[in-house]
Amino acid sequence: MNGWWNEDYVKNACWQANKFFEGNAGPYVQACHTTDETGGLLDYQGRLVSELASSPECQGVQIVTMASPNQQDRNINETMSDPQHWTLMIDFAPGEDHQRWSLTQPTKVLNGEGGLGENAGRICTVAAGEGAVTVN
Repeated sequence: MNGWWNEDYVKNACWQANKFFEGNAGPYVQACHTTDETGGLLDYQGRLVSELASSPECQGVQIVTMASPNQQDRNINETMSDPQHWTLMIDFAPGEDHQRWSLTQPTKVLNGEGGLGENAGRICTVAAGEGAVTVN
């Protein structure tokens, strides 16, 4: 999971929501002000990792979270150098129940959207290689 990208994405979303909704407390603004500075992303990522780890569809899938591009970790470096790894990016929408996500490989991008459990099942299905074969 590309945690640093996800966090940067939602911090920018909160900044834009604050600018756009000055004086109007829309759901983005409320989430950005009532949770942490990421609008609840860090909590969502933690819950998603728990769902992924407990999902039968994820059996045999290794879940590695990269918190920063400068993070020095052997497991992350090995995983990222494997051409078959999937990178998960969440287009987190503060205050929303459904979240959009993308799984990417060098020549593939697969997108989805749904609730927490639904997203975990779909992500696991793709990462485990159980879904349809895509040809680009």
